[in-house]
Amino acid sequence: MRAPLDLLTVVVSWLLLCWFSAALGLIVGAVSERSELFERVWHIVTYLMFPLSGAVYMVHWLPKQAQEIVLWFPMVHGVEGLRHGYFGSTIPTYEQPFFFLICNLGMTLFGLILVRQTANSVRPE
Repeated sequence: MRAPLDLLTVVVSWLLLCWFSAALGLIVGAVSERSELFERVWHIVTYLMFPLSGAVYMVHWLPKQAQEIVLWFPMVHGVEGLRHGYFGSTIPTYEQPFFFLICNLGMTLFGLILVRQTANSVRPE
């Protein structure tokens, strides 16, 4: 495999995806501690997240209306950023790193608040 055309874009996109995963982990961990139903349903949600993440399709392949919908999923921007870093301008990509950054900040803040509240309600056995 050839080296990426823009290594910085690849690294930034990868780090944003890692941050997204960590923030999501905070939220899922705190909510699953509070709700057994969520803990059971979350596994189904993860199976749906993979095809919606943009890893198995390119946003450019979709009709315009579908593009507008999938670009609301933050992970799509990370995957599109990876594509942009690897292939450069040879394929059209639709990443918006600032949108992804804002989503990550919001999710991290929300996750930390949930973890703090959950930690106060958990009693060791």
